[in-house]
Amino acid sequence: MEKKKIDVKKLALAGVLMALVIVSILFIKVPIPYGYAHIADSFILVSGVLGPFYAFVVGGIGAMIADIIVGYPVYAPWSLVVHGLQGIAMALLLLKLKKPNYFIFFIASMVVSTFTVVVGYAIAELAISGTVAAALATLPINLLQVFIGSIIGTALYAVYKNFIQKLIAPEEE
Repeated sequence: MEKKKIDVKKLALAGVLMALVIVSILFIKVPIPYGYAHIADSFILVSGVLGPFYAFVVGGIGAMIADIIVGYPVYAPWSLVVHGLQGIAMALLLLKLKKPNYFIFFIASMVVSTFTVVVGYAIAELAISGTVAAALATLPINLLQVFIGSIIGTALYAVYKNFIQKLIAPEEE
Protein backbone atom coordinates (compact mmCIF):
# COMPACT_ATOMS: atom_id res chain seq x y z
CA MET A 1 0.00 0.00 0.00
CA GLU A 2 1.37 3.37 -1.03
CA LYS A 3 1.75 6.09 1.62
CA LYS A 4 0.03 9.37 0.84
CA LYS A 5 2.16 12.46 1.14
CA ILE A 6 1.07 15.45 3.17
CA ASP A 7 0.54 18.41 0.85
CA VAL A 8 2.53 21.23 2.48
CA LYS A 9 0.53 23.97 0.73
CA LYS A 10 -2.79 22.49 1.87
CA LEU A 11 -1.44 21.94 5.37
CA ALA A 12 -0.25 25.56 5.58
CA LEU A 13 -3.61 26.88 4.35
CA ALA A 14 -5.39 24.53 6.76
CA GLY A 15 -3.26 26.01 9.55
CA VAL A 16 -4.32 29.53 8.59
CA LEU A 17 -7.99 28.53 8.39
CA MET A 18 -7.74 26.68 11.71
CA ALA A 19 -6.25 29.81 13.29
CA LEU A 20 -9.18 31.81 11.87
CA VAL A 21 -11.60 29.27 13.41
CA ILE A 22 -9.95 29.70 16.80
CA VAL A 23 -9.70 33.51 16.59
CA SER A 24 -13.30 33.85 15.39
CA ILE A 25 -14.49 31.76 18.34
CA LEU A 26 -12.31 33.66 20.82
CA PHE A 27 -13.13 37.16 19.67
CA ILE A 28 -16.31 37.03 17.59
CA LYS A 29 -18.55 34.95 19.82
CA VAL A 30 -21.97 35.65 21.23
CA PRO A 31 -22.64 34.08 24.64
CA ILE A 32 -25.89 32.10 24.77
CA PRO A 33 -27.37 29.66 27.25
CA TYR A 34 -25.39 26.41 27.01
CA GLY A 35 -22.37 27.96 25.26
CA TYR A 36 -21.87 30.55 22.55
CA ALA A 37 -22.52 31.23 18.86
CA HIS A 38 -19.74 32.16 16.45
CA ILE A 39 -18.82 32.55 12.76
CA ALA A 40 -16.18 29.81 12.69
CA ASP A 41 -18.47 27.66 10.53
CA SER A 42 -17.68 29.92 7.58
CA PHE A 43 -13.97 29.02 7.68
CA ILE A 44 -14.74 25.34 8.24
CA LEU A 45 -17.03 25.27 5.21
CA VAL A 46 -14.45 26.98 2.98
CA SER A 47 -11.81 24.50 4.17
CA GLY A 48 -13.78 21.83 2.33
CA VAL A 49 -11.94 22.85 -0.86
CA LEU A 50 -8.76 21.41 0.69
CA GLY A 51 -10.19 17.90 0.99
CA PRO A 52 -11.59 15.79 3.85
CA PHE A 53 -8.42 15.37 5.94
CA TYR A 54 -7.53 19.06 5.98
CA ALA A 55 -11.16 20.12 6.51
CA PHE A 56 -11.30 17.81 9.53
CA VAL A 57 -8.13 19.42 10.92
CA VAL A 58 -9.55 22.92 10.40
CA GLY A 59 -12.99 22.20 11.82
CA GLY A 60 -12.48 19.52 14.41
CA ILE A 61 -9.15 20.45 15.90
CA GLY A 62 -9.71 24.20 15.56
CA ALA A 63 -13.07 24.15 17.34
CA MET A 64 -11.80 21.74 20.00
CA ILE A 65 -8.81 23.97 20.83
CA ALA A 66 -11.08 27.03 20.98
CA ASP A 67 -13.49 25.28 23.37
CA ILE A 68 -10.62 24.49 25.72
CA ILE A 69 -9.25 28.05 25.56
CA VAL A 70 -12.61 29.79 26.14
CA GLY A 71 -13.49 27.62 29.13
CA TYR A 72 -15.92 25.06 27.69
CA PRO A 73 -13.73 21.94 27.84
CA VAL A 74 -16.78 19.71 28.31
CA TYR A 75 -17.72 20.54 24.70
CA ALA A 76 -14.20 20.00 23.28
CA PRO A 77 -14.60 16.32 22.31
CA TRP A 78 -18.04 17.08 20.87
CA SER A 79 -16.64 19.97 18.84
CA LEU A 80 -13.85 17.73 17.53
CA VAL A 81 -16.46 15.30 16.21
CA VAL A 82 -19.20 17.76 15.18
CA HIS A 83 -17.03 20.32 13.38
CA GLY A 84 -14.66 17.63 12.13
CA LEU A 85 -17.61 15.89 10.47
CA GLN A 86 -18.83 19.25 9.17
CA GLY A 87 -15.49 19.76 7.42
CA ILE A 88 -15.32 16.20 6.08
CA ALA A 89 -18.92 16.27 4.82
CA MET A 90 -18.43 19.61 3.08
CA ALA A 91 -15.19 18.41 1.48
CA LEU A 92 -16.81 15.20 0.21
CA LEU A 93 -19.77 17.15 -1.14
CA LEU A 94 -17.47 19.62 -2.93
CA LEU A 95 -15.56 16.72 -4.48
CA LYS A 96 -18.86 15.30 -5.74
CA LEU A 97 -20.17 18.67 -7.00
CA LYS A 98 -16.83 19.56 -8.68
CA LYS A 99 -17.17 23.35 -9.10
CA PRO A 100 -20.48 24.42 -7.56
CA ASN A 101 -21.87 27.87 -8.17
CA TYR A 102 -22.39 30.10 -5.14
CA PHE A 103 -26.06 29.22 -4.66
CA ILE A 104 -25.25 25.50 -4.66
CA PHE A 105 -22.35 26.13 -2.25
CA PHE A 106 -24.75 27.95 0.11
CA ILE A 107 -27.37 25.17 -0.05
CA ALA A 108 -24.66 22.53 0.46
CA SER A 109 -23.33 24.52 3.42
CA MET A 110 -26.75 24.70 5.02
CA VAL A 111 -27.50 21.01 4.52
CA VAL A 112 -24.10 19.86 5.77
CA SER A 113 -24.12 22.23 8.74
CA THR A 114 -27.69 21.43 9.74
CA PHE A 115 -27.01 17.71 9.84
CA THR A 116 -23.62 17.98 11.53
CA VAL A 117 -23.72 21.08 13.75
CA VAL A 118 -27.39 21.51 14.63
CA VAL A 119 -28.10 17.81 15.13
CA GLY A 120 -24.63 17.11 16.57
CA TYR A 121 -24.82 19.75 19.29
CA ALA A 122 -28.39 18.77 20.17
CA ILE A 123 -27.10 15.23 20.78
CA ALA A 124 -24.13 16.65 22.69
CA GLU A 125 -26.38 18.75 24.90
CA LEU A 126 -28.65 15.79 25.57
CA ALA A 127 -25.62 13.70 26.57
CA ILE A 128 -24.11 16.46 28.73
CA SER A 129 -27.24 17.78 30.43
CA GLY A 130 -29.41 14.71 30.26
CA THR A 131 -32.49 16.75 29.36
CA VAL A 132 -34.41 16.92 26.12
CA ALA A 133 -35.37 20.54 26.90
CA ALA A 134 -31.71 21.60 26.93
CA ALA A 135 -31.09 19.76 23.67
CA LEU A 136 -34.10 21.41 22.03
CA ALA A 137 -32.98 24.81 23.32
CA THR A 138 -29.81 24.55 21.21
CA LEU A 139 -31.70 24.14 17.94
CA PRO A 140 -32.70 27.76 17.14
CA ILE A 141 -29.36 29.34 18.00
CA ASN A 142 -27.41 26.66 16.14
CA LEU A 143 -29.68 27.06 13.12
CA LEU A 144 -29.00 30.80 13.21
CA GLN A 145 -25.26 30.16 13.60
CA VAL A 146 -25.08 27.80 10.60
CA PHE A 147 -27.21 30.16 8.51
CA ILE A 148 -24.85 33.06 9.21
CA GLY A 149 -21.81 30.79 8.79
CA SER A 150 -23.17 29.58 5.45
CA ILE A 151 -23.73 33.14 4.22
CA ILE A 152 -20.23 34.26 5.25
CA GLY A 153 -18.71 30.99 4.01
CA THR A 154 -20.37 31.42 0.63
CA ALA A 155 -19.06 34.99 0.39
CA LEU A 156 -15.55 33.81 1.27
CA TYR A 157 -15.84 30.97 -1.23
CA ALA A 158 -16.93 33.42 -3.92
CA VAL A 159 -14.00 35.74 -3.24
CA TYR A 160 -11.22 33.25 -2.54
CA LYS A 161 -12.17 30.10 -4.51
CA ASN A 162 -9.87 30.82 -7.47
CA PHE A 163 -7.05 32.04 -5.22
CA ILE A 164 -7.19 28.89 -3.07
CA GLN A 165 -7.37 26.59 -6.07
CA LYS A 166 -4.34 28.27 -7.68
CA LEU A 167 -2.45 28.18 -4.39
CA ILE A 168 -2.99 24.47 -3.82
CA ALA A 169 -2.69 23.38 -7.46
CA PRO A 170 0.15 20.91 -8.05
CA GLU A 171 3.31 22.51 -9.33
CA GLU A 172 4.30 21.73 -12.90
CA GLU A 173 7.71 20.15 -13.28
